[in-house]
Amino acid sequence: MSDVQQQKPGGQSWLMLIMVYLISVSVAIIWFSVPPMLSGGTLLNAYFPNAKGPAIGHAMGQLGNTMSFVSMGALVAAVISAFLAKKIGIKNSIIIGGALVTIAGFGSAFSGDSISALLAFRVLMGLGVGFVAVNSVTAITMWFSAKNRAFTISIWGTWVTVAMLVTTNAIVNPLSKGDLAHTNPHTIWIVQSIIILVCLLLIIFVYKNPPQGQTEISTEAKPFKEVLPLFKQHQIWMVLIAWCAFNYINYSLSTYNAVFFAGGFGPKMFTGTSANMWASIVNSMGILAPLFGVISDRINRNRKYLLVMLGVLFLTMSGVAGFKVEFLGLSGWPLFWMYLLVQFLGNAILVATVRPYIPLLVGRGGVTAISLGLSMITVLQYTGHMFTPLFVKLVQSNGGILARRAGDPIGELSGWASATWIGLVIPGIVALICCFFIKPAAHPHSEHGGPHAYGHAGPGDHH
Repeated sequence: MSDVQQQKPGGQSWLMLIMVYLISVSVAIIWFSVPPMLSGGTLLNAYFPNAKGPAIGHAMGQLGNTMSFVSMGALVAAVISAFLAKKIGIKNSIIIGGALVTIAGFGSAFSGDSISALLAFRVLMGLGVGFVAVNSVTAITMWFSAKNRAFTISIWGTWVTVAMLVTTNAIVNPLSKGDLAHTNPHTIWIVQSIIILVCLLLIIFVYKNPPQGQTEISTEAKPFKEVLPLFKQHQIWMVLIAWCAFNYINYSLSTYNAVFFAGGFGPKMFTGTSANMWASIVNSMGILAPLFGVISDRINRNRKYLLVMLGVLFLTMSGVAGFKVEFLGLSGWPLFWMYLLVQFLGNAILVATVRPYIPLLVGRGGVTAISLGLSMITVLQYTGHMFTPLFVKLVQSNGGILARRAGDPIGELSGWASATWIGLVIPGIVALICCFFIKPAAHPHSEHGGPHAYGHAGPGDHH
């Protein structure tokens, strides 16, 4: 093997991982500062203090856009991220992303009571989030070899979950001092923007791109016309379809878990407060993804697709067990524990395995191909989120009601169950079928002189 193929992660590699992880978590902290302040009445009192009666519904709809507008901005950023990275490089792209979120954060903090200004800054924030998300994974891919790639990328994959826990429990709740309804959101955003600024300075002065010629994957920015043929592989399109289905199914479940727990299982199991707590636990199961990253790194290259397939199988089982109060003789807590288990396995496995699968398929195209592939992954992630209204319509058409808060009536329970079979299980089956066609082609010989430059040489790979 060449020296490049024997590359092992050193202290510098781990330092770079820490830098991109910190900037990623920091931008997600301000991104997800909205949900606890939305449910606690903070934003309603700050931006619509005089709203009463039906006007409250309109106000809540406007405030709900503060989350969807970030996703819209991130989607746009994901589309152009590969082109930006090719033009100015990975580090500069992350800097631009962090700077946009910093500007948007301080802008939100000084937006006064103007909801229009706040929404405009949230779109700008989404652009920054998208640039940081795509380029952070690309940076990790360049700094770490295939032997550690799934593990390190799955560590990064916990960024949103960690940010949600930190923003709620370490920033919003402490600053509110037990009175969310009368807390000033602008103070919270100032604190969070300062955190982003500190992490951005770490990227500027500490992070650096990996040295040319000393990485497993070429850092040369190749012309797109040279790397586009790699995307003719049916494997990558099958992975993208499965990833889109995962995000749609998971987002549909996580969005309404608390509402269903309280309204479906009822007060014998959940109050509105405990339903929110358990929903946060279920929704944060992806934080254990590094466990499966370690497993993936130790699996033969040609068998890694089986772990992806297993994750999609559990994902589909989440649709089978979700939003039901009785299934196959199970009910109450036994059914809930079953749902919790399959949700954990589906989330953690797919967070750990899908992103590292892109370099495995297109790594020989270098940083340009990987950046483009990860941009596509991010586009499909937010596209999957945008399909959630289709599931909502299925619930409503079958008599279900989407309660505004946990504990309110949710209509016909059969309507929720019926919606899962068409709206969640069938997309899961489609994703599972796609996984039968994602096994990578035979290893190409690398430009470094060895056949294993873009994947882990497992026991069955040696010749």
